[in-house]
Amino acid sequence: MFLIRRTAGLRAPQRALPDHVPELGLMTDVAVAKLYGVSQPTVWRRRVAEGIPRFQRGPFLEAGKMSDADVAWLYGADPSSVSRYRKARGIPKFNHVQGVRYPEAGSMTDVEVAKIHGVGKTTIGQYRRRRGIPRFQKEPELPPMPPPELPPMPPPELSQAERAQMEADRLEQQRRAEIGRGLYRPAQPRQLTTKDKQRQERERDQQEEMEKRRQVRRDRLKAFWKRS
Repeated sequence: MFLIRRTAGLRAPQRALPDHVPELGLMTDVAVAKLYGVSQPTVWRRRVAEGIPRFQRGPFLEAGKMSDADVAWLYGADPSSVSRYRKARGIPKFNHVQGVRYPEAGSMTDVEVAKIHGVGKTTIGQYRRRRGIPRFQKEPELPPMPPPELPPMPPPELSQAERAQMEADRLEQQRRAEIGRGLYRPAQPRQLTTKDKQRQERERDQQEEMEKRRQVRRDRLKAFWKRS
């Protein structure tokens, strides 16, 4: 096909730039041509026709802060130009491990940190070792906590009758214990004297007299209610 066009004096069809090219003047003509897949003269003609001045290559301010390829793409230059610019000024080469901070390093495994930042676990390991960050260690599982001890329940309030019964039981147990040790001797019945017998007879007579009087009163009341 090339020989046919050359024999016939025909040119190969040229790709055209779109109507709006915002990169003109902000990147070199070569970089714009590579971006849109056209020739450098095509870009040059469009830029001159629109009156846009040629891109003036300035200092690579990002040199050393990112890779030479990234700086070259940002300025539309060749990576070798960025490399020469950096070496001439003594700027060290960008180190991916030193240039990026991973605050999660050491607080979780290297694999988990690598997944968060989209890098390899080796990168996280180098970053951690150069800064003296120890490897993440899982905390040992603690044994389950024992249930809390509840305070003792206060004794229930006893009524007066219950307290009296408890006291009687205590005295009975004490009496039995004394009997077992031979310390307690039950009281012997006392012999009644003549005066005691006379007193008992008087009390008995008085009770009989009182009972007779009560009976007389009851009879009078019955007779009164019958007459009424």
